[in-house]
Amino acid sequence: SKRARGMELALQFYPTSKEAHFPAKATDDQLKLLGFQVECESALGRSDFIDTSLSETISKLTKLGEQRRVARLKSDFKVPDKRFWWLTIRALAEARMWDALERFSREKKSPLAMSHSLMRVSNRGSILKPSSTLLEYRILFARPGA
Repeated sequence: SKRARGMELALQFYPTSKEAHFPAKATDDQLKLLGFQVECESALGRSDFIDTSLSETISKLTKLGEQRRVARLKSDFKVPDKRFWWLTIRALAEARMWDALERFSREKKSPLAMSHSLMRVSNRGSILKPSSTLLEYRILFARPGA
């Protein structure tokens, strides 16, 4: 695409000095993400990945059940565990994929202190009260007006 060519051109103009390291790395990362998003759009037959953030891309792929692609993004972009867990929990809860959420929660110990904090899990601003089980979590989220 035209934007990808522009970013590739910009990378050539960054000097190799230490001051230009951050913008060069950010441009390179954005170029990699754009390439990944183009790949996702063609492979999945969708047109809503390009121009989304890394977090949004992970959320969309999680909702689609594309765990291999999510794992690839997590490793390629070195997404921290806390951020990854938060994104996955939020995406699965928004999609009301409770079985997938339960499976995910059992994969390994959560880096989040879920039982000690309030969790904002939807764009509507719904707040989940602390709960100790996924069943309570599901009930609290599913309740109208919660």
